[in-house]
Amino acid sequence: VVAVALALGAPVWVVALAWVVEGAVNASFQTGQLRRAMPYQRLRRFVRASRCKAYFGFGARFVASLWLQVLFSRLDRLLLSERMEPEAFGIYATAMQLTEVWTQVAYLIGVSLATAYLYQRIRQGRFGRAFLATFAAMVAIGLLGLVGAWWMGPWLLRAIFGAQFSASYPFLLAGMAFAVLLFGNQIVQLTLTTLDRPQLLLMMWAVASVVAVLVIQFGYDRFGAYAGPLGLSVGTLASWLAVLPWLPLRVAAANGRTRDPD
Repeated sequence: VVAVALALGAPVWVVALAWVVEGAVNASFQTGQLRRAMPYQRLRRFVRASRCKAYFGFGARFVASLWLQVLFSRLDRLLLSERMEPEAFGIYATAMQLTEVWTQVAYLIGVSLATAYLYQRIRQGRFGRAFLATFAAMVAIGLLGLVGAWWMGPWLLRAIFGAQFSASYPFLLAGMAFAVLLFGNQIVQLTLTTLDRPQLLLMMWAVASVVAVLVIQFGYDRFGAYAGPLGLSVGTLASWLAVLPWLPLRVAAANGRTRDPD
């Protein structure tokens, strides 16, 4: 959709339809996979109004924090676009766009780790070791991405965007260094969700956003565009400090409470 719309010079709203098409294709694939894994009659026994209502009620309370998370991930570009020349901003934004693609991997791996390991350990009251193990694993994967960007970054930028974007390389490294924190943060977020703490998760992203805005706004004159990844990194660390005092108390209260609605 994006390629055709750009080739035809279509309005921006047509390009945005790619999100809708992507969602429809994704839903179609998952529906097909579900039908093969669970025949319709069997599926009907699991998909009941009471269960759907319980899951929806649980998930809806986390929507505000998810919105704030999306805003946080783009704060650097929203703020720096007002302060940088268009060409210089394009060089910066290109690197951060690649970083954002890589951070999507954090979500996929984090959900897999949580489903296979973290959730069960939390329900069993074995929180500390499970949290540290999955957190360390995610940080290690993030570090591999940073090494990959250092090694292949120049080639990647030239291959995808062209030689004129080679100047994005330093920003790519800075962004990938910030991504290491986001990989670890995925486990923090999944843990707070598992413990059913939407208010704490909202506070975490609020602190991260406020701190990031302050660092970017006041740090730009000194650090230039590097204030973007710096602000996001400091914001992430500040959010951990904000929720850390709550975790030991909250974990003790929540152990054993995460279960199927039925």
